[in-house]
Amino acid sequence: MNAKTKAAIIKHGEQLLAIFPRATERDPVKLCKKLRRLEREGHAIGLRLCNGPQYRNPEEAENLIASILAQVNKVLGNRHEYQPKTGAACGCKRGIERDNCANCEGTGRVIDFHAIRNRKPLVPVFVNLDPRGYALKIETEWMLDNVGKLSQRDWGDYGLIAPDLTDEEG
Repeated sequence: MNAKTKAAIIKHGEQLLAIFPRATERDPVKLCKKLRRLEREGHAIGLRLCNGPQYRNPEEAENLIASILAQVNKVLGNRHEYQPKTGAACGCKRGIERDNCANCEGTGRVIDFHAIRNRKPLVPVFVNLDPRGYALKIETEWMLDNVGKLSQRDWGDYGLIAPDLTDEEG
């Protein structure tokens, strides 16, 4: 890796760290490498869906995409912190029954686990399945509202999370 390529990777990694301050990987180069690996996995799924051989069932591809997106959001720290919302009093009794209650997890108040699991990420990241471009992107609307935060974009103004910066020109 030459100095120009390394500088481009560091710059992109620092921009990602500015957008995702809770990223689990704080080294810009390592962050870009992890995301680039996930980018290639997402791109391979899009290519396979386009060219074949097809997956055995549609759920298999959807599960792989969901897995990649979950890994990307985990690496980027792109989820709300876990803060269960409590509701009405739980019907369990104090003691052993409450300690083993799946509805309240011992708090005595019902927790809405469905709402917690289905929260949207802080930054709208998605997997693009068009094999002609990059797979990991940030929605255009978010990019337009946050102009200047990420310099790597495609023609549709989608933010590119893990572009190939090895042939970056100057």
